Amino acid sequence: MGIYLVTYDVKDNDRRKEIQATLNSKTETFNSIMLCESSYLIDTTMDIGGIHQIFENKYAQEDSFYTFSIHEMPMGHPANSEVGAWLNEKFKKSIKKWSEIV
Repeated sequence: MGIYLVTYDVKDNDRRKEIQATLNSKTETFNSIMLCESSYLIDTTMDIGGIHQIFENKYAQEDSFYTFSIHEMPMGHPANSEVGAWLNEKFKKSIKKWSEIV
């Protein structure tokens, strides 16, 4: 439960599109914003294990060209106090400004 930075590297273009579709979908437990093509900031009620499961179950099946990493933002990090509001405001803040925070 919290804010996570997810980065991935996928050589297969179809697989990349699948991952982006997953990360771009908004649900009650999962909001995200693309920081760049292979990096997303996620605000979720899932724990880090749940996020790992999404990626491992869907995308890591014997794909040697696929790598991803998930980093939890520390509780005192500015992202935790701002990201929820930012995501809910339909991403009105600029990526550049957010990059300065991260």
